[in-house]
This record gives sequence, C-alpha cells and structure tokens, in this order.
Amino acid sequence: MAEEIGAVESERHPTLLADFYHTGTLAAGTKWEPTEYRLETDQVAEITYMEIFSPVTSAGVIEDLKQVIPIIDGTAIEEYVSLSGRYDSNMMPPRTQLAGFAPLANAVTPVAFGTPSTPGMANTTLKAKDKIGIRVYAGDSDVTADFRIRVYGVLYSTDAELREAFGSTVYGHRGREGVIVDMSRGRRLPFAKDEVSVSIKNFDKFVGGMKQDKPIVMPFFRYAYNAKPTTANVEYEFNYEAGEVDASEQALYFDFEKDEALLIKHLGVKTVEHLKYLGVKLGDHSYPKPNMFRVDAPSNPFNFGHAYPLFPSDMPVFLPIPTLVYGYMVNNEKGRVIVMDDGTSIAANGIVAALGGIRVSL
Repeated sequence: MAEEIGAVESERHPTLLADFYHTGTLAAGTKWEPTEYRLETDQVAEITYMEIFSPVTSAGVIEDLKQVIPIIDGTAIEEYVSLSGRYDSNMMPPRTQLAGFAPLANAVTPVAFGTPSTPGMANTTLKAKDKIGIRVYAGDSDVTADFRIRVYGVLYSTDAELREAFGSTVYGHRGREGVIVDMSRGRRLPFAKDEVSVSIKNFDKFVGGMKQDKPIVMPFFRYAYNAKPTTANVEYEFNYEAGEVDASEQALYFDFEKDEALLIKHLGVKTVEHLKYLGVKLGDHSYPKPNMFRVDAPSNPFNFGHAYPLFPSDMPVFLPIPTLVYGYMVNNEKGRVIVMDDGTSIAANGIVAALGGIRVSL
C-alpha cells in the first residue's frame, strides 16, 4: 500500500509532507529541482526535519550529492539551511539508521529544524503556507545512483487547529520575549517580536516563516570543506573572504554587528587522519578552554554522518551532528568554527565541518 503524503489522520502529529525521488543521472555540477508539493487550500505545515537517502552505487561507491536546500513557498533558503547530502557527511540521515547513543548527552538527539506545536520564538520549524520543495546539486562528479529526500512535519487545516496548538496570538506578550543565552560566557541577548494573530493567513509570519517581520528568527544549518590545505599547528577558520571555503553558504566565519546573532547549538567534524582540535573562536578567545575539543581519529566524539570508523564501513549506521550542552552565541563580534591539525597538514577538501543553530536578524 502506498504511503499517503499528508494523510489526514496524521494531522497534529509528524507526518510525511513530501517525498522526492531521483532516478537516472544527475550530471556533475548540475542541479535538480523537482516539482514542489502543494498544500491544500487553507492548509499549512511546519517542517520539523528531513531525511536524505544518499546515493551509493551497487558497488558501494559514495556519490557526490553535494548540497540539499529546502524551498519554502517558492523561496530557496540556502542562506539559512544548506545540507550535505553525501552518504559520508549526511547531515539529516534516515532516522531509523541513527546510532542509539550520543557522546555529549544521555540519549541520541536527532537534528531537527525545531519543535512543532509550541508557541514561543524558539520554535524554529520551517513554516510552509503554500508549497514545499527542494533544490539539490551534484558535486564534481556525476550522481548515477538513485537517491531520495523526504520532508516531515505537522499539518494544520483550520484556524481552530492552529489556535489549539499555538493559542490565539503569538509573540508580543510581556514575559514572552525571546532571549539567546550563552551560558559558556554568561551572555544574554533579549529580543521581541510584535504580536501576531494566529491564523492560516498569518502562518508565514511566524518564526521560521518566509514573511515574518523583524526580528527574523530562522533555523541555521551549514557545512563546509576546507578549500585550502591546513597550515601545521595553525587554526583554520573556514573564512569565505579569505578563500578558505568555495561558497558563501559554506562560510563558518561570521563578522556580526549588534543586530545579527547566531546561537551555535550543534557542532561536528568528520573524522580524518591528522585532525586534532575542533572549537569555536569568539573574538580573540577559543572555546572550550583551554584547548578546544579533541577530535583525533579514530575516537572523535564530534563525528557525524556515516558512523565509520566507529562502525564498519559497510554498515549503514549514522550519527547526528552532536548537540552542545550550552552552545555559543556570536553577536557584535567575530565568531568562527575552527579546526587544527596535529602538526601534519591536511589536504584541501580533506575536512568536513558542520554546525546547526538559530539565526536572528534584529
């Protein structure tokens, strides 16, 4: 029996919203942008997570599905969400294939855009009012194996259903202002949004929506390859302006004024020989103190995507991007993800780092 997309009986519970399946060859450097799934009239959806079934040939060769971008109501949001679709660095793998543990928490924490059916500004699920789509790119080689991308979330079909979940209004109430907390440094950034009446019509004005007024609050997920070799025992910063990554949406270097903020909640780097440290640099200080996180092979606790070398290379088990206990806030300063080798340089494109969090534009 075929699985129904957006089954009515699944409303108010996570359901499959869209299912994109590619067969044939996607030529190197080209994009695939399938027909978007349209929601029913007077129906909206909040997108909680995606599952990327990466292309691998029958011979076990990993193919270069380089980038996966959500398209919400006709808007591609690579500025906020740019996901690696490769098998080895898959940022949103099938949830049934996630390993059942997490090195920094008591249980595995699957990466999600946000928590659905909650009214606060921390609910950064993507809000779709009309249609849901994706745009994917092949990397430097052809993708010949089939691949699939599924989008999950919660459907609402009436104003009454929305109000049951969110109340009659969101934001704007005294005591319900948003705040970003950096417990690692004891910093807080409060902010507030004007009140929004809860209705189907206004759904895209919610946090995570395409037409929200400032402050704009969105989920933020990004990966990066080192475009240059590392210099022995020197921090590598993934700075686009310095040519350390190949594309602006891979930049992990942020030079923010006081009206821009990023809370880094998830941080990961693929296990690679001669990689020793991973951290976050804020201003002139690197965290965690005193020497950042150790990520030596093979016991790297910040590995993500395919779980090798912790599991055998032919075992389809994945790790989510690790969740930080406290997180780090970048605001009114320079902030960047940094890595460092063990004294032996790592070749260009040898390192894959990823982060997730919440982006706020005041």
